[in-house]
Amino acid sequence: MRHACYLAFVLAVAVGLFTPAYAPAAPPSAASMCAQPAQPNVTTVPGWIGYLAAHRSNYALSVRPLDGDPITHNADVPFPAASSIKLIHLAAYSRAVADGRLDPEARVPVTDWQRWYIPLDGGAHVRALEYLGIPARKGIPLDLSATVTYRQLADVMIRFSDSAAPDLLRNTLGDNALRDVMVRYGFTGQVPGLFDTYLAIANPLRPQTDSYLEATSNALNALMTSLADGSFGPGAELARRHLEYQGPMPDGSVLGFKGGSLPGVITEVFEYRTPDGRIGTGTLMVRGVSQRDAAADKFTHQKLLLAAITDRDVGHALRCLG
Repeated sequence: MRHACYLAFVLAVAVGLFTPAYAPAAPPSAASMCAQPAQPNVTTVPGWIGYLAAHRSNYALSVRPLDGDPITHNADVPFPAASSIKLIHLAAYSRAVADGRLDPEARVPVTDWQRWYIPLDGGAHVRALEYLGIPARKGIPLDLSATVTYRQLADVMIRFSDSAAPDLLRNTLGDNALRDVMVRYGFTGQVPGLFDTYLAIANPLRPQTDSYLEATSNALNALMTSLADGSFGPGAELARRHLEYQGPMPDGSVLGFKGGSLPGVITEVFEYRTPDGRIGTGTLMVRGVSQRDAAADKFTHQKLLLAAITDRDVGHALRCLG
């Protein structure tokens, strides 16, 4: 099981290797109303559109583009959410801080954090410990008297997709804090527990399951949109600071994101703001991805999702998939 932080593409955007086309485009001509999709190929944006066309039952999409009508496909069908489910934990944490129920600078014993760690997170916890300057060996802190703050836990939960942090936050805030977020934005099922999911996946006597980490693209996108535009209420700005940790791009636009992966699963949730303050959001969820395609993707699905938000031609091509 692996979780991707997807830094490479976001950095590529920042240095101008992919320039969002958010200027309004001319309406498509009659000849191009719904062109035949390209052949499936996850190494290009047109190829990804072709891939989706060939796997219509295995992807969900919810996009609120900068220009044009929403784009949806299987948007109310539960799909494996992988680490994008951590948006729920981030929202509950941010609201608790804003309401004064949690001090983000309060210190937590590293042993409390470590309690929720299972080494099946693709090295996320190892990177989190290194980033926080906590000496460790194979994900185990050498100084068990060390402490971290709740702010740092929220940071590494998003920045590296550490999967022990959200369970510690859940244990601290209580299930009702997460359930309030879930009910408000249309999430169903159990309050997500990463530890439980890892145990299920690691158990050879049980089939691999994503049942603790399912969501619809509409629910994820509604939550991300509310954080992006502030309609979430108290805590929205704090959540955005964590999601937008890479800062503005050279043109002044800002991208906030949370993605994740499981075997055969890719998820991505974006919020994007132009220099003049316009906001677009998008969620892409794909299941049944072969190991070969997952290896070949190399963040191209992120280019597709950002283009769906910013480029009317790409948005039109996705609407044509039905």
